[in-house]
Amino acid sequence: MKQITFLFSILFFQIVANAQILYFDIVPDVTVDASLSTYQCNMPKPDSLTTPNYFSLGYLTIWFHPAEITIASPMLRKVQVLTESTGTLALALNASQTIDSTGTWVDAAYTLLRNATTGYWDNVTDKYLGVRYPDSSNLWHYGWLRMDIDHNASHAIVKDRAVNSLGNAPINAGQTTTTGVNAALNENSIAVIAHNKQLRFTGIANNEKYHISLIDMRGILRKTFLYKANETIDLSAWMDGPYVIVLQGPNTINRFKIEL
Repeated sequence: MKQITFLFSILFFQIVANAQILYFDIVPDVTVDASLSTYQCNMPKPDSLTTPNYFSLGYLTIWFHPAEITIASPMLRKVQVLTESTGTLALALNASQTIDSTGTWVDAAYTLLRNATTGYWDNVTDKYLGVRYPDSSNLWHYGWLRMDIDHNASHAIVKDRAVNSLGNAPINAGQTTTTGVNAALNENSIAVIAHNKQLRFTGIANNEKYHISLIDMRGILRKTFLYKANETIDLSAWMDGPYVIVLQGPNTINRFKIEL
């Protein structure tokens, strides 16, 4: 991860094509409480490493209702969460704990995180929910969702998430990068230049074409198109707020987060 400062703040995240971990920050953090009772957290789609669209229709919903916070997902989405042995209470994992097939996994139809008296998410900060879901080949992709929840279950703060793009491969809670990445495929020369909602990229060869996906922070794909060197992207009609730009080239995938 690299941080770059332009005329407005830009956070730069790069994912190379052979990297395992797909990391997605949530900016700003989302507070789920009486004023915002549900938050739909889209889960990245591992299959889409070969397409511009990074998000599946699968999602988890963080749900607040008086003195109780639960995690839910439509049954057809097949998103599962890691629980204690009875399958009733979602576990609150510490950083670096391994998330794999070990343990009790249940469909996240309605799983308790915390109420006033019960649950592992009791006055916790920076704990991790273990999640997994299958790709089109029915391989499980393991990931995590980082949250805070207070003692009385009056609110949850949703911070970020990640998933392993390799099927049936583990991930550690809080893991955002993969070691051993082939540096030859890491196009560090590519940068984004932004001014007055006009975006362009430097470091792209004149004979190369890139797929660009523009995604809002709800995980909704807003636009896809081809990009060539020296072109400018006009975002003057777009609403202010954070967006993710996925730039997919012949050998790598670069990911930029911008604040319009």
